[in-house]
Amino acid sequence: MKEKPILMKSEMVRAILGGQKTQTRRIIKNLDSFLLEEGDYENFAQEDCHIEWSDIGHSGPGWYANSIDYPDEGYEFIECPYGIGDRLWVKETWQAVNLTRAEGGAIIDLQIEKKPTKVYNHLKFPKFSGDKRGLLWKATAPSWVPSNMLWKPSIFMPRWASRLSLEVIERRVERVREISPGDAYAEGVQLNAEKNHAYIKKFGKPVVFLHGFEKLWCLIHGPDAWQRNEWVWVIKFRVVT
Repeated sequence: MKEKPILMKSEMVRAILGGQKTQTRRIIKNLDSFLLEEGDYENFAQEDCHIEWSDIGHSGPGWYANSIDYPDEGYEFIECPYGIGDRLWVKETWQAVNLTRAEGGAIIDLQIEKKPTKVYNHLKFPKFSGDKRGLLWKATAPSWVPSNMLWKPSIFMPRWASRLSLEVIERRVERVREISPGDAYAEGVQLNAEKNHAYIKKFGKPVVFLHGFEKLWCLIHGPDAWQRNEWVWVIKFRVVT
């Protein structure tokens, strides 16, 4: 078992905490360098590639990629960065703060701690008065947190500040547009039934979930990401902590 960090947007963290999100898709990197001659990378297209599992490949059981146009060139072993049983600690948008609270519970002062240490803990905020220091996460920030709060980006979260650990329980490969409506839901796609009532009535929830995932994917990976239809690792997980 290995322990590795994984970045998650605040919306996805809420979906994990709510029990909806149980999957994540991550682009398989460097396929062009596996399958093309040096200097020809700009001509690489995802449809030129095929990936499949083999129990008897030259590097042992695993996934192998080959070029559809040049099948005689052989297969390249692709190592999945996430192993079954691995623990993924979630890096999310966060902040460490020092608070002063009055007897009635109102926050009188909130100061950002520029150099937090491991002594900072989750701020559960019982009824206390005086000073308290701890961690806040944007995904579940209390209503009293200022709208102009200066948050630390998820990429800068240290291990000790993470509150969520995920265990990898299943993995496979596919192209991103092969996702099913059920998997789109398991990716954490949110549906505003009231806002999308007419759209849902016309096309049905499965189509709306797929469209929601398409929008989410393009938001993360760029406006043409859906058209690129890249090969991805599909990682299924369960929450450990």
